[in-house]
Amino acid sequence: PPMNCCIVAEMGSKVEINVEVLKEGVKQTLLKHPRFSSKLAFDAKGEPRGWIQTQVNLDEHLIIPDLEPNIESPDQFVEDYASNLTQTPLNFSKPLWEIHILQIKTS
Repeated sequence: PPMNCCIVAEMGSKVEINVEVLKEGVKQTLLKHPRFSSKLAFDAKGEPRGWIQTQVNLDEHLIIPDLEPNIESPDQFVEDYASNLTQTPLNFSKPLWEIHILQIKTS
């Protein structure tokens, strides 16, 4: 696409995220939107040419890192994690979105 833009959003929850409930919600909402169920198509020269509908493996889009429960500065950890996401390229072989679940207590 002519514009490369990556949106990073952070949300917090007072209770631990139930991954199965989240998956079902994503299936019923996001995956019904073409942008979340399409991947970027490239021509023979490697130039982007549009979007093609694809089958989404939801588990490929959910990232749940195994975190140390007693991280010394959890708020800073989350900020650094989000910052690192902006520097990590997305995988063009699948739709261009991810959900990262950080099971960590912050302030």
